[in-house]
This record gives sequence, structure tokens and C-alpha cells, in this order.
Amino acid sequence: MQILYVEDDVDIQEALQEVLEAAGYRVTVASTATQGLSFMRSQKFHLVISDYNLPDILECRYPESTSPEDLLVELRRSLEEYRPTLIVLDSISSIAHSTSTRGFRQFMVGFASLVREHSRSALLTQAISEIKEDERTAPFLSTIADAIISLDYQRHGKKLERTISVTKMRGSAHSDDAFRLLMRPGGLGIEALEEPGA
Repeated sequence: MQILYVEDDVDIQEALQEVLEAAGYRVTVASTATQGLSFMRSQKFHLVISDYNLPDILECRYPESTSPEDLLVELRRSLEEYRPTLIVLDSISSIAHSTSTRGFRQFMVGFASLVREHSRSALLTQAISEIKEDERTAPFLSTIADAIISLDYQRHGKKLERTISVTKMRGSAHSDDAFRLLMRPGGLGIEALEEPGA
């Protein structure tokens, strides 16, 4: 997998590049937005990881400072110009907090239509404060998403551990139990959690 990584802070750049290469990825590094865009126009990447506040960007706007309608227009333009195979919005929580419930729902419907129109895949993240037992999915995503995966931290003894669980997987039977999520050289690993007191 070929990754474009755009980061102007050399220490952060070197640290993440080392982790990604140790995991087996091929990494092309750019230190400016201009350099990153140049690489995107001349090479094919499976994934782009970018700092948002780069020194050569005159106007740095965060999604929550842009209206949901303008964000959809920008997404459409970017889809047509760069033709990515995957769209990542991290985090749609910031969009949800910057508009009304109705505005957020309309944004999500518009986003889903845009993704379908361009035959693209999308990865959305959303921070939620709690999941109620009778509501196991993030708001507005359950009818749009094919899969909803919950990432969380759980306390085990004196340690916090990353956990992962599949909340929804359209068309498949699956366990909704939480599993330990491990990040190690070579990639991610998943293990069963021990029962408390076991």
C-alpha cells in the first residue's frame, strides 16, 4: 500500500513515517501542502494522511467553521479533481456540533448521495459520549452505513486498553462483544478480552 504523508513538523513526520514503514507500508513524505498536491497529481496513492494546518496554506478552515452545504460543495470539487478511492471524514462530530440536528441529518444524506454518485467508499468517525443499550449505533449513521465499528478504551486493572467491537455489519451475523485492539509492528491485532475476575 502506497501512502502519502504530509506533515511539516519534522519530529512528528519522522516518527509516523517510521511506524508506517515498520508496518510494511510504502511512504512518500511531503513537508508542504504544495508538495503534497504535486505528488497527488503525479502518483497514485491508496491513502493520504495530512496535517491540516500547514505553513503554505493561506486559509486554514476547519470543517466546523464551514457550513455543511459549503463542505459538501468542497467535497464534490475535491472528488472530481483528485478522484480518491476512499473519503475519510474525521470527525463528523465536529460537523454535528456546528449545526442543528436537522442540518446534520441533511449533511449526512447529501454526503451519502455524493459518495454513491461517485462510486466511492467512505470512512467516517464520530465521537459519542455514550451508547445506550437500546441504541447501539451512532446517530444518523445506522441507516447510511454498511458497517459501524466502535473503538473505545476499557479499564483493566490499572491499565487502559483499546477495544474494538462491531456494532453493525450489514448482511452478516457477527458478535458485538468487545475485543482488545493491539497496535504492533506489522499491523493491528485483535484478541479476546478476559472476563473480569477470570
